[in-house]
Amino acid sequence: MTDTLEKPMRFFSRYGRAPRAEAAFVALESGFLRLEYDEFKGEPALLSKVSLVAAASLYSKAIGRQLLLEWSGDGQVAVATLIAKNAVSGTQWQKGHVAWGSTYDDAPSGPPRAVALEAWVDECVEKMSHPQGAELQELTEVFDLQASLAAIKGDKGSARDRLWMKCTPRTENEAELVLGLLEKDPSLEFICTDPLKRAEAGVALILTRLTSLIERRIREKDDSDTLQEIALVHAGAASAEVAGAWLAICSAGLDKRGLEALEDSRLGALFRALAKAPQPSAARQALFAKVDRLVAKLPESERAAAKESETYEALQRSGR
Repeated sequence: MTDTLEKPMRFFSRYGRAPRAEAAFVALESGFLRLEYDEFKGEPALLSKVSLVAAASLYSKAIGRQLLLEWSGDGQVAVATLIAKNAVSGTQWQKGHVAWGSTYDDAPSGPPRAVALEAWVDECVEKMSHPQGAELQELTEVFDLQASLAAIKGDKGSARDRLWMKCTPRTENEAELVLGLLEKDPSLEFICTDPLKRAEAGVALILTRLTSLIERRIREKDDSDTLQEIALVHAGAASAEVAGAWLAICSAGLDKRGLEALEDSRLGALFRALAKAPQPSAARQALFAKVDRLVAKLPESERAAAKESETYEALQRSGR
């Protein structure tokens, strides 16, 4: 979900809780605020982190300070901290007061000032929404993939780091360039993963090419699950042909390994991708029903744990 920032914000009232623990994005003049949620059984998803990012993706690097919210057992915010990424100290709100403190301290240091949670969150969001200096430069900098190809292939300077952190394919041609790097040089696979997850164009091409690679690696008994994780991010855009290929892999895995297939990182990610694919088929429904029957046959002592697995829960949420 992508929204726009409104005034007056009342940011916490609007975004503090959500129906599901899915990332949401608020569009700014430059970049986005990324909202991340934690989910608790029987409760709405609760806002846990707000970050400034250049692209509306979970896989975009956070820029500048982040707002971290810690919730108490009674469903109220206990601590809200504006803090630089990887830092241990920041400006903390707790019990109606704000002061500088460490995330490892029970009490902040320095003189506190009284402020309501809603006002404190709005204050933090206002600061994050108007970056200056190096942060603004990082936010607005455009990564020229075509011009950087030679340096990436030759591992010159910081080109590979910049590809990993800054590249967001916004055309099918850019997506194809990143795919070409991944396919031709195994050492670039990790670096190409986040750019492909962030891709805003060329998604059909990405899914088709990755699925061919996944099929080959499954045959070769390659243990890597990197490609499946990329496919999972874009699974909602999978074509019937791509989903059919995932179905064939998952079916073969289930036949061979039973419920262990759902716990395998390679096959589990594909099961979850298949659950997100549009236009469910009768064959997919039959596969998921087979999983249900296998779970039902488990001893009662094992059945509850199987139903709580990430992959099984994804199949249940799919609506078949």
